[in-house]
Amino acid sequence: MRTFKKSIAVLGATAAAVIGFSSNASAADTPWFTFTGIKDNWHCSDTVKQDRAYIQQCVIINGTAFQGATIVTVNAPESPTAATYVIENRDARGGQNCYEGLQENKTLLCLSATQRATPGSYVQGFGAVWTPGAGSKLYYSPTKRIG
Repeated sequence: MRTFKKSIAVLGATAAAVIGFSSNASAADTPWFTFTGIKDNWHCSDTVKQDRAYIQQCVIINGTAFQGATIVTVNAPESPTAATYVIENRDARGGQNCYEGLQENKTLLCLSATQRATPGSYVQGFGAVWTPGAGSKLYYSPTKRIG
């Protein structure tokens, strides 16, 4: 499947359900979730450096449920913003925005809304991450086929 490379406008924040583990969302309208590590049902890209942050994009799959996950690690003071989505057969949806201001020495997780796929569909997670020094860049997980 050809990688979906279309820029998408930032959508309003929605509540994200979490597949495979529980997570604590902040009280903000645009929460970062607590990152507890990559699980075996996560399919992730390589880690890429963007400004003073390290980014990894994943798709989480549990049966026919799937969810995008953008992982942002900041070691120096940084104010990253992320928007995480999923793609099923070239159709993007499930957008979730994450921002809470200045972060330092932590790994942040932005999750899309959980979606259901038709068996045989191809799914992918993707995210846009904005940092003050580098602007906005897009990241894609590997494309995976649903059962």
